[in-house]
Amino acid sequence: MRGSNSWASAAAIALCAAAIFLALPARAHEPQSLIDKALKNAGISGQLEALSDVVISSIPEDAFPDRKIKRDTGAFLKETASKETLLALVRSAVQDLDKESLEKVIKFYDSRLGKKVGRLQDTALDADVLKGIREGRTVLASMNESRLAVFEKIATVERVSEVNANLLNAVVEGLMEGYASEGSKKDREGETIRRQVRMALKEAAGSSNRNRELALLSLAHTYRSLDDKELQELAAFSESEAGSRFRTSVQKGLEAAAGKMGRALGTAVARWRLQAEKGANEKTKQDSE
Repeated sequence: MRGSNSWASAAAIALCAAAIFLALPARAHEPQSLIDKALKNAGISGQLEALSDVVISSIPEDAFPDRKIKRDTGAFLKETASKETLLALVRSAVQDLDKESLEKVIKFYDSRLGKKVGRLQDTALDADVLKGIREGRTVLASMNESRLAVFEKIATVERVSEVNANLLNAVVEGLMEGYASEGSKKDREGETIRRQVRMALKEAAGSSNRNRELALLSLAHTYRSLDDKELQELAAFSESEAGSRFRTSVQKGLEAAAGKMGRALGTAVARWRLQAEKGANEKTKQDSE
């Protein structure tokens, strides 16, 4: 729960301008359909669909004033940072990927192994999977060295620790941006919270051993059903030029999506705080009359 090539454009004389104009939609549509297929087959669409529920469920119950506000916040996230909204951000980041690379990516995900990997990535944000990652520290200790070495190779090639840190930072920065846009400029408590969050984020980013462990745990649990040969094939795809370019583009898009989700959450938090403050002020005024 990652290069660029400019699309060729043709210039024509006036006599064939009309023919070229008619041909452009078909030429532009083909890469777009390839992008959508690649994102769907790779499980990215499924992850984006689950993202708002994951964000809400990761927040402690007592952080919300009441259950209604939690439900309203969830509904606001689904509306403001919907799957299609987030998918458009990822799709935009993949636009510059050339047709040949996209076709190679699709070929992999159309293979027997690719379909299996796609299904696993599609459900990578499911509650049971996330719970398994949080509780599965013993998995690494009991894993044989050769299998662990493949996971370490994938984690290094895919820069999993760095990507996770970037996504977390995007969510937090987005949250603070969304909160600031709705909150009062005189909100000293909010500013204190922002400073504390940034400090906590800096400390988390500095724990390289913990980040490495989380990266390996997430891979080991997500791909636990792959045998050793399949893991080797997945590692080979990750190292390929097409796999690397696709992943880099997707990761850039996911950071944008995470920021969007964070801003939506920050806006929701600011609004419910303002409502609570307004209610408290009105009650104080009534009591004093």
